[in-house]
Amino acid sequence: MSTEGLVQPNGLLSRYEHIMSTPKALMGDDPATPKLSVESVTTTRDQIVVAAGGDEPFRDELSRASIILVPMPGHAGYTQLVFPHGTLEVLRLFREHTPEGITTDIAITDDAYEELALHAADIILVTVFVKDVLVPIVLGLYSSYLYDLLKDASARRETRVRAKVLVETRERTIAIDYYGPADEFTELTRRAFEQTVQPSESFAPELSPACAEVGRDESGLTQPTVRRPD
Repeated sequence: MSTEGLVQPNGLLSRYEHIMSTPKALMGDDPATPKLSVESVTTTRDQIVVAAGGDEPFRDELSRASIILVPMPGHAGYTQLVFPHGTLEVLRLFREHTPEGITTDIAITDDAYEELALHAADIILVTVFVKDVLVPIVLGLYSSYLYDLLKDASARRETRVRAKVLVETRERTIAIDYYGPADEFTELTRRAFEQTVQPSESFAPELSPACAEVGRDESGLTQPTVRRPD
């Protein structure tokens, strides 16, 4: 998908209702307490590709993407498929800062794309569907994105983030939902991922030429450092 000339959605909402949902356990009153939900879900890459619509070349390209950005099935009474504000910035960030051979695409056609800007303190991150071995890269890039948005440490503590990471393994899809302070998102999601995905179900052997480690920069946030083959 290009990032130019994006217009109105075409009503694909029903196709995503079974893919995207927010667990009720995440809806709480205390903004200082992070809420995390981890569960196996029936969502598959093929379902996301079909739901995105478009012609066969578009679907073929989307099906091969390493990282897929997935829309929300409406929000706050809005009944069309939407992406949260900032999605195009995330798309550009992922495309520019992932290693060679790792591709990022967005699960909707150009003429169906729309962002929904919410006048609220919360930051909603676009949902990602990603193979398990690339989760550290995604979390590192999201950490950089949040740091750029919230450079002040107090803002990172006080601003809540809502995010969903759909982790694809060889055997299942795992949904990790987070709602809580921005400064805890990366670490808590990383821990949930590491404690849930078993080595036997990982894609790691298949994607070993683009393995990633996670380091920390002076901000204290995780940053991806890519290890390339010799």
